[in-house]
Amino acid sequence: MPTNEKNIARMFGVLPSQGADPIPVSIDAYGADPLAIPPAAFTPYLDTYDYTLDVTDLMNRTALGPQYFMAPVNFPDKVTVTALTLYGWRLAAPAVMILALFRVTRSNVMVQMSSVTADWGGAYGSLTDSTIANPIVDNVNYQYVLQLTLDPNTAVTDVQFTGATITFA
Repeated sequence: MPTNEKNIARMFGVLPSQGADPIPVSIDAYGADPLAIPPAAFTPYLDTYDYTLDVTDLMNRTALGPQYFMAPVNFPDKVTVTALTLYGWRLAAPAVMILALFRVTRSNVMVQMSSVTADWGGAYGSLTDSTIANPIVDNVNYQYVLQLTLDPNTAVTDVQFTGATITFA
């Protein structure tokens, strides 16, 4: 099945190309594929932030203090989130890059499900958190969002976010 049809089937059921009725299918029929979150999915928490964003990375442009970015996450209902992985560049130990996954109630109460803090230095790296609080997705009562914190040390190039993946089953 081509990728687009696979994604449609995963979300809504199999849609035969000969015009037959859709055949319901569970997400488990195709296994758990990681959800890739590119830098371009994120928007600044405040309109006044000074940052650069392109296809490959997101970083502060001139600010050496913390800036926060948000990205919505659209999971299929009832899947189980199993891991959150952060990818990026981190030059020095004092530079901070944190990625957190939240579930948000319809009355705007945010509850953290997972958080990853970059702990590598001097290179590109990644880190995964497999300890997920409230891992079963409930799209009826919650929406899901990623929050990224970038706080460079002495140069804006100290931390650069290059992406994330969320694994679910």
